[in-house]
Amino acid sequence: MRKAFLAIFVLAILGGGYAYKKYNEGQTDITTVATDLTITAPELLAQYAADEAKANEQYLNKVIEVKGSIVEAPKADEKGIVSIMLQGDDTGGVNCELSETASKDPINTYQVGQEITIKGKCSGSNGIDVVLSQCAVVK
Repeated sequence: MRKAFLAIFVLAILGGGYAYKKYNEGQTDITTVATDLTITAPELLAQYAADEAKANEQYLNKVIEVKGSIVEAPKADEKGIVSIMLQGDDTGGVNCELSETASKDPINTYQVGQEITIKGKCSGSNGIDVVLSQCAVVK
C-alpha cells in the first residue's frame, strides 16, 4: 500500500512539473532568444503576399527582427496586450504584439513615423497582416 501511494505521489509531482513547464513555455523572454534573421517590414509582407506557403516555411515560428516605421499609434487590446503596426503596403502591415513584459512599457514612447526594430516570433499571416507575437522593441 505504501509503495502504491509513493508511486502515485511521485507521478503527481512529475506531472505537475511537466504541466508547469508547458504552461510557461510560451512565455519565453524573447530578448534572451537568438534571432534567426533580420528583415524589413515591407520585405516580409511582400514575401507573404507573393507566396504564403513558402514564406511560412522560411519564417513561421522563427524569432525574427523586423525593421520598419510605425504606421498606427500603438494600442492595447481588452487584455492589455499592446500592438504596434509597422509599415507594409496599401492592404496590410506587420502587426507586432508585444509580450506581457514589453506591454508594461509606456506606449506613448512610440510615435507614428518612428523607425524601430522589433524582435518577435512569426505567427504567419492573418490574410491581411503578418503577425509577430511575444515581441519586444530592440533598443
